[in-house]
Amino acid sequence: MTMDRKQMIDELKATEDPKLVQEGDFQSDNILRVISSQGGYRLEVDAFPIEGPYEISSDEFSQMAKMDEEGDDAANLLDLSDDQREMVEAGCEPEISYFRYQMDLGAEDPVFSEEKDELVAMLIEDVMDLADCQVWDEMNDSELEDWYTWSTLADG
Repeated sequence: MTMDRKQMIDELKATEDPKLVQEGDFQSDNILRVISSQGGYRLEVDAFPIEGPYEISSDEFSQMAKMDEEGDDAANLLDLSDDQREMVEAGCEPEISYFRYQMDLGAEDPVFSEEKDELVAMLIEDVMDLADCQVWDEMNDSELEDWYTWSTLADG
């Protein structure tokens, strides 16, 4: 199927909600791409900022809470991953799978959620805030074709 420039632009502009370009559950390169009705956003990152799921057991959670109450240095006494320690600090409950979101550009603490879609929405918003929009009408044919192809990989 060959599509002309106007058809591609019309279809891209018909994007109702901004969408993250992903190939299934992974990212093939270190460029985050968001498709919106106005244009495309590109942001280069060191690693995909959503990871998981992570979980902490009830026993690990109890030990961590007890050490914290006693003022012990839990980081040295427990064999928990950094992610598990961050989960406890963020108020995550034991025995529940959480996804972790943290942009490598920001110094903010990570955000944990049981719902990956919630974190993807945060990621889309951050990419749109941090990157300049490449407007569909202003792209050359090659760029537009690339974005159109990527749009077929965008969620929902």
